[in-house]
Amino acid sequence: MFRKALLGIAVACAAMLGGCAGIGGTTTPVTVQSVEDATVLACGFLPLAASVTALLPTPAAIAAGTAEAIAALICKAVAPVNPTTGVRHRGVAAAPSIDGVVIHGTFIR
Repeated sequence: MFRKALLGIAVACAAMLGGCAGIGGTTTPVTVQSVEDATVLACGFLPLAASVTALLPTPAAIAAGTAEAIAALICKAVAPVNPTTGVRHRGVAAAPSIDGVVIHGTFIR
């Protein structure tokens, strides 16, 4: 009886730890707040929560995997606009978007 209970506890613990990364690794969930914070740190742009929420389930964001990688995608998409020509520095004239999701927000620095 004791062995069955011990085995049950071991199986339950293994199931609870099954979602963790390998030994010594941790997984941090990507949240709207973590993407916003990472984007502000990366390029001084604060995306609207609605834009980040719409972006998270897209293939690009899923492939990126981390808040920092998603922030890099956003920063690349929202390259500053040249005030003289009105064209983005990367030569893009359309609204910044990733996988069809338009990125709205503000540069705060």
